[in-house]
Amino acid sequence: MFMKVSVLINNYNYGRYLKECLDSLEAQSVKADEVILYDDGSSDDSIEIASKYSFVKIISNTNFGEKPAFNQANAINISFKESTGDIICLLDSDDFFDKDKIKTVKEEFERNNNLVFLQHAYNEYIDGKITRIVDYSVKNIDYKTLYRKKNYTAFFNPTSTMSFSRGYLSKMLPIVKDNFWRVWPDVRVSRLSPYYGETKSLPNPLTYYRRHGNNDSGIMNKNHKNTLLNQIDHHEYINTMLDKMKREKINYRKSFSFFKFWIKASFFNKM
Repeated sequence: MFMKVSVLINNYNYGRYLKECLDSLEAQSVKADEVILYDDGSSDDSIEIASKYSFVKIISNTNFGEKPAFNQANAINISFKESTGDIICLLDSDDFFDKDKIKTVKEEFERNNNLVFLQHAYNEYIDGKITRIVDYSVKNIDYKTLYRKKNYTAFFNPTSTMSFSRGYLSKMLPIVKDNFWRVWPDVRVSRLSPYYGETKSLPNPLTYYRRHGNNDSGIMNKNHKNTLLNQIDHHEYINTMLDKMKREKINYRKSFSFFKFWIKASFFNKM
């Protein structure tokens, strides 16, 4: 079954990385059917750069002015509403795709009508070099079973590794402002996916995830205490949603992973 692919890019003042991001889409072995870039009121040359790519639809608004996670959520909400693809790939504008990313994602969704979420490993990219291949996912297990077994849900890679069926993502969006300002959109739209259909994790590193010192997520995890608070909020949010779905909550405070975060925050707070 033929499926259209939309790539949704969120951007704020990342003009210095945007060319590499958009060049990676132009160089795909199988092109995306639609590329939408949402710019959140950048004051740099982002719009000028994006305008050079005829295949990019640009949505430019004034800065949303909320916490970083809600600014990104607003970008995803609006660009998704404007999109038409059956498959939605998310891409942060400081990251970029391997040339076979769209081809691989498209093949996976077209061969499995029940697939709602796909992620893959990524290349950590620092100062123009791949420093390591990273993969937080777990293979060959139903994630609902994994959640119960580990009392934890943090088995996902970052935003730019994630693709979704349109039907599933439409159930997760729009993301609205709430008290969970530490919870990034990738957490909100990925961790409930096992309750809606099949999920899959690939070992292929199909995204280059750039670390550059100004990543908002990195700033929010600047010390062990902040990281612990983020993990608490992530799981409290997930449990709030599971409660609404009348599903069993995750007893994350009993997990070994949470215990490790607690030890680091309590005794070794500085990163």
